[in-house]
Amino acid sequence: MATHGLEPGAFVYVADSAFVTPANLEKAREKNIAFLTRLPATYKECGSVIQAAIKADAWIDIGRLAEGVTEKRPQASYRAFENTVTLYDVVYRAIVVHSSAHDKRRSKRIDRLLTTHRKQCEDVVK
Repeated sequence: MATHGLEPGAFVYVADSAFVTPANLEKAREKNIAFLTRLPATYKECGSVIQAAIKADAWIDIGRLAEGVTEKRPQASYRAFENTVTLYDVVYRAIVVHSSAHDKRRSKRIDRLLTTHRKQCEDVVK
């Protein structure tokens, strides 16, 4: 970005979750680069910050972001929770974003799992 005349702080680097490595985080810190990324679910901090959001139940309502609504796909509403996580001995700001559409997908998945487990139990009982 410096080759294009942008000073540190004049931009935010947006990256996918593969960005979250010790080397990349160190380089961003050294060069004072602000970044936005998705924390990989493989990090225990990801689950911890989600659990903290659920426990605190102090969500900030973001509202609906999409304009189009159909019967098959109703408009999702979003809410967020801010906290911190520690990665490699450095504290970072973390934001959990919750979608109402995700609730429906998760519920369907749980229903499928319950049906599968029930069938397995019935087979064992027979």
